[in-house]
Amino acid sequence: FAKIDKVKSIDEFIANSQNDQAFLTQYAAECFRRQRYAPMGGCFHFLLCEPWPSINWGVVDYWRVPKAGYAALRRAFQPIMPSIEYHARVWPQGEPITAKLWVINDLQSNHAGATLSWRLLNEAGELIEDGKASVEIAPDSLHLVQDWRRDTLPAGQYQLEVNLTDHSGTILGDNVWVFAVE
Repeated sequence: FAKIDKVKSIDEFIANSQNDQAFLTQYAAECFRRQRYAPMGGCFHFLLCEPWPSINWGVVDYWRVPKAGYAALRRAFQPIMPSIEYHARVWPQGEPITAKLWVINDLQSNHAGATLSWRLLNEAGELIEDGKASVEIAPDSLHLVQDWRRDTLPAGQYQLEVNLTDHSGTILGDNVWVFAVE
């Protein structure tokens, strides 16, 4: 999964490595959270702040400036979260693209009549597909809402945006998955 593209400058390296850290941080945290109580009882990010100026897993640098991983970690630990389970960042053209859309609720409150909605956008920001599903969110729960599948897409970059709202339309959580078809 980890892949840092070759670069021509230190600034490109910093951007690429921080974007990769953000991806891996969010991916791991969501995987662990979906394993709630089977066998995971909890998870935490092991290094929040870099203790010296260096390249490491801190999501806040030595000078206390948040890196890209900070926003990813924050997203991955939303108390009520629409989680996207996928197994590739790059899909071969002609193969089906699949993901599972989950709802994780770490709170002790329920949310009856919630809606999970999704939008698939291409690299130009054009809507390719959208959908929604009703979901009853029980306290302290994990719920598989949708097996999402797209049989084929042309080569390019895509973004699947997922939003979870309560019965009155208030946003409970959001998520995004960026992938490529080559």
